[in-house]
Amino acid sequence: MVTVLSMIEVPTRWGIIPAKYHYLKHPTGSSHLAVLFPGKGYTLDAPVMWYSAKAAFDAGCDVLEVEYGYQANRVELMIDELDSLVEETAATLNNLVNNQYSNVVFIGKSIGTIVQTKVLQKLSFSVPNHIFLTPLKAIIPAIRDSKNALVIVGDRDSAFETSDITQVAGFSHVKLTVVPEADHGLETKDYSVSIDILKQVAILCGDFCRELL
Repeated sequence: MVTVLSMIEVPTRWGIIPAKYHYLKHPTGSSHLAVLFPGKGYTLDAPVMWYSAKAAFDAGCDVLEVEYGYQANRVELMIDELDSLVEETAATLNNLVNNQYSNVVFIGKSIGTIVQTKVLQKLSFSVPNHIFLTPLKAIIPAIRDSKNALVIVGDRDSAFETSDITQVAGFSHVKLTVVPEADHGLETKDYSVSIDILKQVAILCGDFCRELL
């Protein structure tokens, strides 16, 4: 499939190296956009993020991949800097996206699920659809309040306990997939099983995005 790829450089408070947002567009145009928010150390080229982006694009969405400024500059993110990260990301999205798409889906992994929910409050456009990959406990209220959501989590994820999974399972508008034996990286000790999980996650993300078209 032909892809129109542009690299958007975003000045950042974390150093002289700009954050780089990859923007993949369909040459014939798309009215749907998927925006990816990576984890703290789980970057855009890590397996789950990489193939979620490919799945969203294959489903017909343009794809915008967010790189955080601290990642670009190879420095550590301090917890008290999270609000600055959110402000920086939201400002960039407002400038890039605005209202040019009829439907937007956010795809976040781990701390990226916190970023996507906080960014949502600062946007000039609506985002009714969310994919939460290994979400953190703190965003359960955001999952509850979302209009349309897919949640994928492993049952061995120390950041999302059985009681958290049970709580999310009670939300009627949420499609929940609990992956047996999978940890916070959606992996197991058996690499062949981890590859199968990766395929499952990519298919689920693609199907969710395809349903929006």
